[in-house]
Amino acid sequence: MEEEFAESAGAFFGEGPRVGSDPVAALLEARRHQEWFLYERASRTLGGVPSEKLLGAWREAVPEVEDPEELEVALLESQAGVYAVRQVGTGGEAWIQDLGSLAEHVLAANPEAPPLEVGDLLIGR
Repeated sequence: MEEEFAESAGAFFGEGPRVGSDPVAALLEARRHQEWFLYERASRTLGGVPSEKLLGAWREAVPEVEDPEELEVALLESQAGVYAVRQVGTGGEAWIQDLGSLAEHVLAANPEAPPLEVGDLLIGR
């Protein structure tokens, strides 16, 4: 898998990273490459998308999870996107809109995360 990951950089980046010398942008681009490799690109080694094929190993690594099936579905159905915060509740929960599909979702409050404000953009899964 390590060799395949290294080789996949050519397919992802093309002729090379596009961010120049900005270290933050380079880190974000590398993170997106990892995400693409795990969630979107079929692995010749595993015979499918790694996030699907590695579920058995994940189940063994986190046996204390209460409802692993729910987390597995969330993992496999997740998609990268850009989300706009449309409303924030008094408990810290937020209503976000996927700017690609315009679908709306509720984001549970996370006391460890910085507070969200209407208009914030979130990028990720």
